[in-house]
Amino acid sequence: MTNSIDMALVDMQWEKLSDPTPEEITDGTPYATHRGVLNLCGAEFEVFQLNIGQRVISEESLKKFLGAGD
Repeated sequence: MTNSIDMALVDMQWEKLSDPTPEEITDGTPYATHRGVLNLCGAEFEVFQLNIGQRVISEESLKKFLGAGD
């Protein structure tokens, strides 16, 4: 089942990030491959797509939205 956030993530513009160096990926930690801005009801969130296919909202965007940023 696809929800409206998933649909918005598919339809948005994604910017490809530079490829990581081999040293940055040797420990198996997921890394961002693409960046985008998700607009939900007038609020903008910086989002990243990881090399494992997962999409995440940046911590800074979430804090700003919740009023905890500074």
